[in-house]
Amino acid sequence: MPSLSNYNLRRRSTSSVTSEKAKYPRYMATQSWNCSGEHSLQDANLETKIHAWRQPLKEWLSICYQNETFYKVVDFLLVTIKDAEEKMQSFDFKLPSKNEGAVVAVNPNLMPSVFRKENWEQFLINLGFVLEMPDTLPLYNVTLVSVLLSHSISINLLMEIRYLLTYLKELPFFCVRAILSLEPNDGNNLFRALTDVAVHHLSFENSLYRQSAEILYNQKTAFLKELGFSKSSSVLHWQMKPEIKEKLTMYIFLLKMFFSDELSEIKPIEV
Repeated sequence: MPSLSNYNLRRRSTSSVTSEKAKYPRYMATQSWNCSGEHSLQDANLETKIHAWRQPLKEWLSICYQNETFYKVVDFLLVTIKDAEEKMQSFDFKLPSKNEGAVVAVNPNLMPSVFRKENWEQFLINLGFVLEMPDTLPLYNVTLVSVLLSHSISINLLMEIRYLLTYLKELPFFCVRAILSLEPNDGNNLFRALTDVAVHHLSFENSLYRQSAEILYNQKTAFLKELGFSKSSSVLHWQMKPEIKEKLTMYIFLLKMFFSDELSEIKPIEV
């Protein structure tokens, strides 16, 4: 994950910013792999590019130990993601250059008390947004940062991020915390185990990820029970219960978004 010190920073015209913002010299922060300047970094590997938004989001959400704080972070981000998606849908995709530079909404009134500047900036930049900000500030001020659309943003990914943030609010908080605490390999294996049994309808006994699920069951029993796992005679079983079907779809989606090592477009999941 590149640090903020690795992002290209360039001067940007202040002609389109508010009078308050125009008081300061402004720079533009973008993903290093989308910049064409001579100081751009070498391209990261493809998987790092596609999934680069994950780590800053997980880091920020993971320090929110109370559900109220957690939901405030989610709501703060949802404003920007929803507005960006709506603006992109209103543009002519045959003329992608027309999309660039459009300012998307950031509601400072919703800014959570647990605000992580670097996580917020990295999350947006790694989704393809451009952040235009003053060169120097006495104190960091979100109202002086413009979040702009760029040609590198995928509207499909924005839609998936909107679903992800929405599901984080709809599922039990202790389960969401359990997902965020998973190691990458464990999260990916759990996603694949659930995909085997719930999506491909394989017998759990035939899943290649059964052993991984058994280890997780011993570590996070309440969460795995929420997913449909249970033990009898020391043998782990999985059963599709009608009452968990809708939530299970959300869980599998979150696990795929946060942990899947697949590079293809994220497809809708039905169980």
